[in-house]
Amino acid sequence: MPRAPAISKLSISEIQKMLNKRLDQLRSLQEQIQQTLNQLGQIEQQATEEIRQELRAVQARDGARRAPRAAAAPAPAKRRGRPPQAEAGSLREYILRVLGDAGRPMRPKEVEQAVLSAGYKTTSQRFSVIVNQTLTKLVEIGQVKRDPATRTYAIA
Repeated sequence: MPRAPAISKLSISEIQKMLNKRLDQLRSLQEQIQQTLNQLGQIEQQATEEIRQELRAVQARDGARRAPRAAAAPAPAKRRGRPPQAEAGSLREYILRVLGDAGRPMRPKEVEQAVLSAGYKTTSQRFSVIVNQTLTKLVEIGQVKRDPATRTYAIA
């Protein structure tokens, strides 16, 4: 496309002609945009009407229109953890009791076995992990001491 001459070399009448030409192009583009938007609106209306017709056809095939159901009452939240009747004591209580009765430092595996033999009920497949976590928490709050050299726990 040939380059337009520098605007400083053009006369005012030539600049006016160029400006009018650009304004005509702008009006033409605005008309095209408006026509495209009108077409888009018509397409949207047609699509909406077709969807409504298909929905009516599906509802007619399903038989009589079903009445909306009332919302069901929310179910009570399930309780997590041990059931209330099994609350003979928390794992912390059992661990503290076992360590106190032993009178000597115990390794986590020994604590686990002693807690189970003391009557603590569990369905956990990895009960040793839970015992270790509980022992760590008891050390943090200062109820149990840990000897890192022997890896044993004792009442504080």
